[in-house]
Amino acid sequence: MDYFPFAIVVCDANNLKVINDTEGHVAGDEYLKASAKLLCDIYVHSPVFRVGGDEFAVFLQSSDYANRDALLQKLRDRVLENQRTNARPILASGMSEFIQGTDTLVSEVFERADREMYENKAELKGGQPQAVR
Repeated sequence: MDYFPFAIVVCDANNLKVINDTEGHVAGDEYLKASAKLLCDIYVHSPVFRVGGDEFAVFLQSSDYANRDALLQKLRDRVLENQRTNARPILASGMSEFIQGTDTLVSEVFERADREMYENKAELKGGQPQAVR
């Protein structure tokens, strides 16, 4: 094998602008820290990166890759519980795996995960179930 299998999870911290505007930037910073902690608590064997103002990426490897569907469901279940109880954070999420022979750039994997994240974001706003696909 001339590659190692990996997947990318892309997450967006919902409502950061609203929090910053209504509660202040200190509250927004705490929201981002809580978002990062939630991701690090679930994906304990993979690096978590903040890639934008309210966006995170997780590079799934080793046992996190092997358990990727269950871990994404765990994240989504936690988010649904937070949404139900009006707790924080609320993270929209999407995941994509590297496809050997098809993908030539990591950005291709990232873009697929990003598209799925936007689908999940719409589901969260509409109150639809968010089962792992």
